[in-house]
Amino acid sequence: MERRGFFTNRRGRRLFYAYHGEPGRFTWIFCNPMLEEKINAHPVYVGLARNFAQNNASVIRFDYEGDGDSEGELASVGVEQWVNDAQDMARFAQTEFGATALGFFGIRLGGAIATLAAEGLACKQILIWEPIINGQSYFQDCLKSNLATQFSLYKKIVENRDQLIEKLNAGGSINVLGYELGKTMCDSLQKIDLVQTLQHIHFPVFILGSLRPETGKPLTPAFANLSETKEIKIQMIETIAFWNESKSYQPQPDSFVQPSLKILADLDVIH
Repeated sequence: MERRGFFTNRRGRRLFYAYHGEPGRFTWIFCNPMLEEKINAHPVYVGLARNFAQNNASVIRFDYEGDGDSEGELASVGVEQWVNDAQDMARFAQTEFGATALGFFGIRLGGAIATLAAEGLACKQILIWEPIINGQSYFQDCLKSNLATQFSLYKKIVENRDQLIEKLNAGGSINVLGYELGKTMCDSLQKIDLVQTLQHIHFPVFILGSLRPETGKPLTPAFANLSETKEIKIQMIETIAFWNESKSYQPQPDSFVQPSLKILADLDVIH
């Protein structure tokens, strides 16, 4: 069964959702990446939701406030609001679809949001792919994208980093790959510290990270700061960063999907 509709979050905004599977199952809350990464990863993201549904789990994927088909303005929200949206969607899964237990899944920024959202709920499982680990580094990448776009359009830098920050502090927004990010989002992105957040998690977390095929080194250097524990398991995989390259993805990238399904099967979550 696949069902689409709208759900009202705690701030009164209507959020788009798509439900895959049957009611009364272990239900996964899927958390999107951000900006162009969301667009590039979308076929993989939807394909995985359907794969889970075919294996006796259920999935709700959704658009955050100010994102996609949901109400709101991106320039006026931040990570905290998106974490709240994921938590609201989890409760909706319980009340509307009779979710028997909850898991959270996310790609890139969605991985950080999934972890933050699960921390405040009775979650049984987290599965995240190449999550944003250091928000300050991610925000700097957003600034680099803005500067690169300026140079491409004008053959020079019109507003440098300091001027972009001043613009945010004055209540303005900055454009990143065609999306307007306000101060709330930019400040909250910089507060993400997945290493610190994971120290407070007391249920299983499975992290799949990417190794560069040409070097065998992590795509994200900050992965070196993550440590395995009793609850946290990390697996590094050589793969193409499908969230960066829209022409490089496969609808079902086995390098990520098969380890994910094996993790779930080993834990008797979907069988």
